[in-house]
Amino acid sequence: MRSLADGKVKHQLASSSRDMFGQFVVSSKEVLFLSNRSGAWELWVNQETGSKQLTHLQGIVGVPAASPIDEQYVLPIKPKGAKNYNLYLGLVGGDEPTKISGIEGDVRNPSFSNDGSKIYYSSNVGGHWSLYAYHFDRQQSDFVVGHAAKYGIEDNVGGLYYSRDNQAGIYYHPHDGGEERLITAELSTSDWGSFFYQNDALYFLKRSDISDQIIEIAADNQQQLLFTLPAVSIRGQRALAKGDDNTIVVSMLGINDADIYSVSLAASH
Repeated sequence: MRSLADGKVKHQLASSSRDMFGQFVVSSKEVLFLSNRSGAWELWVNQETGSKQLTHLQGIVGVPAASPIDEQYVLPIKPKGAKNYNLYLGLVGGDEPTKISGIEGDVRNPSFSNDGSKIYYSSNVGGHWSLYAYHFDRQQSDFVVGHAAKYGIEDNVGGLYYSRDNQAGIYYHPHDGGEERLITAELSTSDWGSFFYQNDALYFLKRSDISDQIIEIAADNQQQLLFTLPAVSIRGQRALAKGDDNTIVVSMLGINDADIYSVSLAASH
């Protein structure tokens, strides 16, 4: 985990293998991540006493999402012999995750709502990728937005920031059904999940030929460069996630001893 003030490392997973796509568990202060340290890509959690494996040859695993209110997590898994990924629910301190019923299509890229009552996810239903919301209370899903939506996160008023498949940028889908708008075109298509919402601001990864930049977009739409790292330091896909308070969880490239860092989010002005 790294500081958003200066990019300095606050916490680092120690590993001789590849760890990536860390997701912070607020309630337990732990980090979910994917690793091949067991010989196959599985879901793990980093705890004070060491790392614990949460999935065991259940299938091909996708990037997890952690609940903001408790120790629940979800992740896509494609079981051996299955055609599609399904969404699975687990507890950090519990047994292996189990399949969630009532979800259709080929599921990817989950995220939790801010109150933990529902899961947003992308699914291919009838040949079209869209974002859906699964509601825990009624165990059903609702359509949210189309436009080949790939990954979405909720803001503090129920709207969704989301990316689109094979399109650069981050879009905003208002909760009240208002007109959608492009927030920024500077998120690369290969970094489709490297953005998050925290402290009333949107944070995303912007790349240039010379640096990887963490950018903050405040509520008044003003942009601020928080810190930079050398070009191609950060992994692609979903390499950024919000951490605790003013930190960010970053999946790095080219690190010999670990892949996941946490960084403080406290911007320097």
